[in-house]
Amino acid sequence: MRILCMSWLAADDGDLERRRFNDAAFDLWRGRPDQDLTPPKDICRDALAIINYSAVEKLGREPAAFERRRIAVRASNGYDNMDLAGWAARGIPVCDVPDYGATEVADHAIAPMLALTRGIISY
Repeated sequence: MRILCMSWLAADDGDLERRRFNDAAFDLWRGRPDQDLTPPKDICRDALAIINYSAVEKLGREPAAFERRRIAVRASNGYDNMDLAGWAARGIPVCDVPDYGATEVADHAIAPMLALTRGIISY
């Protein structure tokens, strides 16, 4: 089983998945935010799953390039940047992680309010 992990980050985000699915082969494909994350055709063709760790889906390939793909996962929340119509036409489910970052965002929203209320910024 081949899983394509796509990211713009320098870090390897697929470590958790590798520990859980140790019989799978993970292909990490990196790029920069100002580029398309266009993996080679052979990686696209052989991947059964794709995990997108980046903020925007810029695959650089049409859904048809992923001949064996069974699922598309966005390791964040929301579908606004996923080609839902393209994946649905191929019968490929798309999912996200709805609770991704929820507590971190809430903590960060409250922290500046407390800092301003308590006058911590002036120190």
